[in-house]
Amino acid sequence: MSINQNFGVAIHILTILALSKDEYVTSKELAESVDTNPAVIRRLLTQLAEKKLIITKQGRFGSKLNPELKDITFYDVYKVFYDDNIVKATHSPSDKCPIGKNINEVLCGMLNEVNANFEADLKKRTINQIKKKMEELLWK
Repeated sequence: MSINQNFGVAIHILTILALSKDEYVTSKELAESVDTNPAVIRRLLTQLAEKKLIITKQGRFGSKLNPELKDITFYDVYKVFYDDNIVKATHSPSDKCPIGKNINEVLCGMLNEVNANFEADLKKRTINQIKKKMEELLWK
């Protein structure tokens, strides 16, 4: 599974847990909603639990959101799977070429700004926002 899939599936899982309030949800139940194998879900749950976004009880209990967290941002989820800038462009160009000598410095400066804007936008989006939209859809 790629990072993008992991991110989307993790958001899906966290939304179900948010809608389930304080009840534990099993990996089997989550897997049925995501339409994947429970082993895939358990792997993602382990990663989310390591970052303290959820609480997991092994066995038939399942998982729930960490009640100590006020809200979980998309940035929090992103950092579970990715620890560095999402866009990188450094390479090893020829230092004999005036463009090659300078391209990494110029390009990296611009891409650092892109990454900072991306991360700032992720911090504005929350699981609670998705939960509210899902409640609107489910209880129309």
